Amino acid sequence: MPALFTCHLIDEANGPRSSDRQHVCHQPRPWLISFSLGGSAQREIARNMKSYKAPWSISLIVMTSLASVICVGVSLDLARHGRALEALLPLAIVCGGLLFIIRGYTITGDAILVHRLFWSTRLPLLGLQSAEVAPDIMRGGFRLWGNGGLFSFTGWFRNSALGVYRSFVTDPHRTVVLRYSTRRVVLSPSSPDEFVHEVVISRQAA
Repeated sequence: MPALFTCHLIDEANGPRSSDRQHVCHQPRPWLISFSLGGSAQREIARNMKSYKAPWSISLIVMTSLASVICVGVSLDLARHGRALEALLPLAIVCGGLLFIIRGYTITGDAILVHRLFWSTRLPLLGLQSAEVAPDIMRGGFRLWGNGGLFSFTGWFRNSALGVYRSFVTDPHRTVVLRYSTRRVVLSPSSPDEFVHEVVISRQAA
């Protein structure tokens, strides 16, 4: 953007220029201004976003590996015996779990995004009452509905510490709890302490 106006100032200081030069300097193309503003806005948005990986725990690696091998083996065995339609069921289980994998988290100016395979689940900062690091907070609970260890621990769970909560977790040992007035959400970002710090800052600025 500054270059669009520098040319105009030089013309004023150095006197008249050719009509073509004045046309270029005094009437910049609208799309050029739009592109410049858009780029600045995108860079500003990028600076206000912080992303974190979702590392897998050893237990998730083991459970996912075993379940995948078993499902593929069963599927191949069924296919060899001419039961093609039934062979699709174990593969569907693996593909279904893969769809809900947690690829990472991003803190924006107004939300926390949980990145899945093809989409992102949005957790708004508005209404968030607190965020805290709480390792192993899922211990001693049970799954109400969801995925208990095939590519992720996702869905609705319950335990004595949190009551009913929703989980978007890949490592139960590095968990963070988000508390809203009517719900609890558990995540497992790569750097829990830094994640909570960034969430608090973004929540105060929202």
